[in-house]
Amino acid sequence: MTNPVLCVDTTALDTPYHDKLHGTGNRVIRKFVEQGGWYLGLCAGGYYGSARIDFSDGDPEMEIKAARELSFIPGTAIGPRYPGFCYHDNSGERVATVSVPGSSEDILRVYFNGGCYFTVSEGGCMVLFEYSDVVSPAVVGCVVGRGRAVLSGVHPEVTAEELMDPTHLDTVMEQLHRHASDSLRVLSTIFNFLETT
Repeated sequence: MTNPVLCVDTTALDTPYHDKLHGTGNRVIRKFVEQGGWYLGLCAGGYYGSARIDFSDGDPEMEIKAARELSFIPGTAIGPRYPGFCYHDNSGERVATVSVPGSSEDILRVYFNGGCYFTVSEGGCMVLFEYSDVVSPAVVGCVVGRGRAVLSGVHPEVTAEELMDPTHLDTVMEQLHRHASDSLRVLSTIFNFLETT
């Protein structure tokens, strides 16, 4: 395979993926990655690519605690990382600050809306970025057979221009516009990891 990519990218709801791909679909995705493919899980895709999901603990309407079949990381995706997430509007969106582990002075700002952080208790995974306010893994990369997977609790692919409608918070759009290069730096690091053989 040459440079194959599988992107999973939506809001923080992974259950539609689980319902549609459980069993055969997940085996196909896992095999694709093991044979040299790439999996890029952003937000819902980050939850979905973990061994376990622990979402909205204690909330009777939103709580999800379950195993996931892809299990690209041997840990749990726990979220939302920040309070205030709502499926019906963007009131919980914000700009999250992340940094490369060990370089807390170089803070990058990226879009966040309902994403997770990861517990990575075993080897084989690398923390590419961590949340800088309360240190926890925000983006992790793993070698999976001959392929690679990156799981992200943040949305580095979202730009201020994509949020130009009245449903989004002005303060979020302004910060993303002011720090537009930060998302590019996060994406660059992610794709450098995926391309490394």
